[in-house]
Amino acid sequence: MKFKKKRVIVGSIVAFLVLGTGLCIVKASGNRGFCGRDFHPPFSGNAFPERILNRMDDKMEALNLSGEQKEKYAQLKTSFKADFDEMRTGRSTFMNDMKTIMVQKNPDMQKLADLVKDRLNRMPDRIGAHLDQIVDFYNILNEEQKDRVVERMRERMANCEKIGSEK
Repeated sequence: MKFKKKRVIVGSIVAFLVLGTGLCIVKASGNRGFCGRDFHPPFSGNAFPERILNRMDDKMEALNLSGEQKEKYAQLKTSFKADFDEMRTGRSTFMNDMKTIMVQKNPDMQKLADLVKDRLNRMPDRIGAHLDQIVDFYNILNEEQKDRVVERMRERMANCEKIGSEK
């Protein structure tokens, strides 16, 4: 009986060491995130909008915004938050509509396809509106702030190009 117990203990230790070594090798083999960045938490869940808004706050804090710029940023943030909330409820409605179609004995695939197409067709307009708001905000930054933003964008692009050329 003692021999089996020793085998289990030694086997567990060996398995732990192999797992730990494997994780170290994977981590040392390079960053497998997007454009040189680490993996991020999933896009789902209730905390997603808050995480995005907190990241925006961190980036804006680094720019040392003036009073007028802070007011404009607060408006931008309020608009984004409202859109995030609307997207969450819209997604819930969309998923319920899909479930309603799919629970039928013979689901209408054309109706399902039309539902998905409608949802996808709304995305470019929403993204375009957000980009327009961001450009408007960028235009009120002073030259030093604009230079910092552009430099950060160039760093990100360089990371993407570097990662893309390695493949």
